[in-house]
Amino acid sequence: MSAQPLPPDVDNEPSPPAEEQPEPERVAWPNALALFRRLWPQLRPELRPALWAAGAALLAVPASVASPFLTRSLFDDVLPQGDARGILVIGGAMIGFTLVGGLLSYFQERIAIGIRARVRQRLTRGVFSHLLRLPLRYFHGSETGYLMSRVRDDVNGLDSLMIDELMGAGVDVLRAAVFLSLLFFVDVGLALSGATLLAIILGLVFAVSPALRRRSEVARETDAKSSAALHESIAGLATVRTGAQEASERRRFLRSVRTALRAMVRRDVLGAVTGTVFSLVANLGLYVILAVGAYRIAFGSSSIGSLMAFLMFLMQLMGAAGSVFGLVPALQQSLAALQRLFRLLDEEPEEDSTERPPGEEPQGAFEFRNVSFRYEDDGEWALRGVTLSAAPGELIALVGRSGAGKTTLVHLLPRLYDPTEGVITLDGRSLREIPLDWLRRRIGVVPQDIFLFDRTVRENLLYAVPHASEARLMEAVRGAHAWDFIERLPKGLETRLGERGVRLSGGEKQRLAIARELLRDPPVLILDEATANLDAESEALVREAMEQLRQGRTCFAIAHRLSTVRAADRILVLDRGAIVESGTHDELLARGGLYRELHDLQFDE
Repeated sequence: MSAQPLPPDVDNEPSPPAEEQPEPERVAWPNALALFRRLWPQLRPELRPALWAAGAALLAVPASVASPFLTRSLFDDVLPQGDARGILVIGGAMIGFTLVGGLLSYFQERIAIGIRARVRQRLTRGVFSHLLRLPLRYFHGSETGYLMSRVRDDVNGLDSLMIDELMGAGVDVLRAAVFLSLLFFVDVGLALSGATLLAIILGLVFAVSPALRRRSEVARETDAKSSAALHESIAGLATVRTGAQEASERRRFLRSVRTALRAMVRRDVLGAVTGTVFSLVANLGLYVILAVGAYRIAFGSSSIGSLMAFLMFLMQLMGAAGSVFGLVPALQQSLAALQRLFRLLDEEPEEDSTERPPGEEPQGAFEFRNVSFRYEDDGEWALRGVTLSAAPGELIALVGRSGAGKTTLVHLLPRLYDPTEGVITLDGRSLREIPLDWLRRRIGVVPQDIFLFDRTVRENLLYAVPHASEARLMEAVRGAHAWDFIERLPKGLETRLGERGVRLSGGEKQRLAIARELLRDPPVLILDEATANLDAESEALVREAMEQLRQGRTCFAIAHRLSTVRAADRILVLDRGAIVESGTHDELLARGGLYRELHDLQFDE
């Protein structure tokens, strides 16, 4: 059989070098047992239904055994005597056994479908819950599309480890043993031929399985990378278009698709060759058995009925053995998928406090004590020796050049990251001693890049306060000056916003984010460049809404536009991760340091 041609190169791009092909994972059997022990808690609830499914499979065995014996009796006893009544009885019995076997098979499969769905749901829920608890550092090194594809494909690739599948394999082993014994009971000579055929097929399975598994793993991995490339291109479509890089992105995506397709073709070609060889061996073996059987019938050492019964038992033996043999490579693929899932689940989640949350709402007094931070263990310091305090209700502005550490500093407040060195306290209590959920519910954030879900305006507003009253919702919307544009939307509050709020302008997104925080009413507020990219009219509206939002709250505001921080109680100037100046607007101007330099540079421009 000739191999199928590989997909042609796309846009004359060179093929990726061989070393780019991922190395498939091999799972040793001792490690496989350890993996299965970890999976067992997810399978244990399905033990009872799996036993019902296995019972149905076992009950079907007598029906499978009866039909060949009825066939032998039909050809050897009933037909030679012309017994019409016997023909009807045997025919009716065979139909009955077939119907019973079919119903039991349906019952078994129906239970199996439920088992797989529940285990997948349980695993998916657990993996997704774990992902939500992983620190942001983990996602910095993981492509979203790749991660999505990896989790989805690996959960869906565990079929061979499902408890019903394993019990079914046990039943198939028992069935194979029964049918092999019956072959020898029916005809020892033919049984030796059948056992030889089975041994040949078994040898082929174990010879081909490792290569087929490796190619399957490569196909899975390249397909996941193709999904990652697609997700990235769609998520960055605006950047692609403004940079006129459609052709480049098309080549990049099609190159990843081509790599995936080539891997799939290699896998499918080997599968097709393997299937063809198996079919040839099985057919040739069947012809040999037919020839030997005919020879024995011709010389009176066997009968047509015995040959028919033998062939029926042989087919059922091959079916049972095929199920068991086919489980071997599939089991390796499932184990590799399970290993990747557990590798993800072994990632350390965010460190959370087990202590009780404070009994009262926070006053909002923050203190940084010699805090330093870096994103990587061997990376550069993003913050160096920061010491500061914020009184309840104080507005502190953070200014400095890009990369000075302003955003990093405010990310430490809700513990999106923890300090590498030093301590941060809220009302005298270390943030590490406060449960994350309690802390984050009390810190509101209005970032520069607003993220809105592809849901309705109402759902976005109520995201953190789902049970807020209509009156409270409208009060927040009007307080943020957002009602004027919301009522112009096609369905008002029920209008879907599209991915990342594509229906709205930058100023409208900002006002919606401010309304969301007004609804939450947090005692601490972070404003991260909230007016940096707005036109004058939108900035005026957003600034007025922000002024209402920050009343009575401890507020940290990052600003590049120094005109927006004149009213701050205190301005902190950061440079290379350290606080180099602190004071009011007038004090810093008079001091003539970095703040004065940034101020003069902006107003000269």
